[in-house]
Amino acid sequence: MDYGDYQPASDTLLRNKRMYRWLGHTPTTCVHYSVYVAEGFVKNAYNTLKSIPDWRTEDPEGAEDRLPKLAEGWQQFYIRNLYGNIEDTFNRPIESSPDGWIDVTVRERTPDAGFFSRLRDTGATRRCLNLGSYNYLGFGGVNSYCTPVVEDAVRDLPIALGSSSAELGHSEIHVQLEELTARFVGKPAAFVVGMGFATNSLVLPAIVGKSDLILSDEQNHKSIAEGARMSGAKIKAFRHNDAAHLEELLQDALMGPTP
Repeated sequence: MDYGDYQPASDTLLRNKRMYRWLGHTPTTCVHYSVYVAEGFVKNAYNTLKSIPDWRTEDPEGAEDRLPKLAEGWQQFYIRNLYGNIEDTFNRPIESSPDGWIDVTVRERTPDAGFFSRLRDTGATRRCLNLGSYNYLGFGGVNSYCTPVVEDAVRDLPIALGSSSAELGHSEIHVQLEELTARFVGKPAAFVVGMGFATNSLVLPAIVGKSDLILSDEQNHKSIAEGARMSGAKIKAFRHNDAAHLEELLQDALMGPTP
């Protein structure tokens, strides 16, 4: 569907986009949510009368083995009727490499299988711009330089290492990467961490401790906040991007509070 072809799912009195202007955002959202819940009870009743099982929450094999239910009560209702209503918004299969542009599988409901039936592949795809990926540098797809290098690495090196870098998880390729990184930034040595979150949350406790003070922007990423807390250091937060407040906290730390 192109954006120009989009039409609201409903234009009824209770689910009308004009209600946001009439009632405001919060009341309208509550009304829409109530309508979806009411519809859910009706659709559940229809599926029950037609003896149509819900493939998301019912587990016949588990019931035979007396295993706990996958979901029950409100959780079951939510998965079946609220999540199921917009399921195709999430977990979209793709039929291409995860590049900047991807081919997304077009799915549709199984006919004559009740409400919120299983989605099935139509065999068609839609070309979409990929805005939901960590592929910031574009190396996730087919790249003329990176792809052959990765293929060679997969053949010659292990896919994963069974221990941390401090034990047996530091191979020759890591040494080469750290030496290259050190040369690039003009430093005598470098240490590579496998993920950005761990870089902050694990390295900060290694360089500061209980006798130190950390001055942290109040809107710093959770990884920085986590590393600061784990360090045991005293933490003072300054207002976001407020250099004057930072300077004030520095002066208080060095010379004591200003009278």
